[in-house]
Amino acid sequence: MGFLATDWGTLQNSVLGPIHFSTRSLSVTRFGFHAMQPSSHLANTISNPNLLALFSRVWQRIPLCRLNLGALYDRLVLAALAHVTGWPIAKGGSQRIASALASYLRSLGGDIVTGVRVRSLKELPPSRIVLCDLSPRGLLEIAGEIFPTSYTRALNRYKYGPGVFKIDWALRAPIPWRAPQCARAGTVHLGGTLAEITRSERSSWRNEHSERPFVLLSQPRLFDPSRAPAGFHTAWACCHVPSRGGTDMADRIEAQVERFAPDLGT
Repeated sequence: MGFLATDWGTLQNSVLGPIHFSTRSLSVTRFGFHAMQPSSHLANTISNPNLLALFSRVWQRIPLCRLNLGALYDRLVLAALAHVTGWPIAKGGSQRIASALASYLRSLGGDIVTGVRVRSLKELPPSRIVLCDLSPRGLLEIAGEIFPTSYTRALNRYKYGPGVFKIDWALRAPIPWRAPQCARAGTVHLGGTLAEITRSERSSWRNEHSERPFVLLSQPRLFDPSRAPAGFHTAWACCHVPSRGGTDMADRIEAQVERFAPDLGT
């Protein structure tokens, strides 16, 4: 997300106001040092292979050999919370979340305008703050003229991460998982061992398509009957691909699912 602010005081009070910084500089420094280490730094301390596979799926978006700049412990906390309370599924689909947010904005007097392409910030009405939910390239297109040269160069050098290939299924029955616990999970991560997951995720960063992709799969019908007619089920799955890849990954994703649910195609 690109961010522009013309009234820093307002932004600082409303957004940064609740943030308090610890006065224990040594503790903060020690935590910062560990948080900046590659995920492999923590992975190397885990000997249980099942725990290693669980650990690796939490950091599937960032190769284990890269510096995470805080993502390591942030994801560890999120993973712990997810396993305590579960990962929520919005009843009726994720669009319901966006609709609820839009309804709340309108209740506060806000307006939402769609179907309009903004080519320059000059086309927008005057305001103190502008939020641009854009890629670096898109942000440069509409606001590059107001940025310092150094920031423009930084945006031009930005290296895009992997993209995503997604597939949806309409099913006659729930997925026949070999592990019965998977039949009770809203989200299932399919990758095998730590080595397999690492190899798959590293491929997408190297502009290669993995033969055995690390797959994130969701089966919302198990918890939200509105997602499919009675007696039927739905599921979707996705994996990382090179940002400019054009390979159809459907067969590879289905093959990965069938490793853990052999009777899926019957």
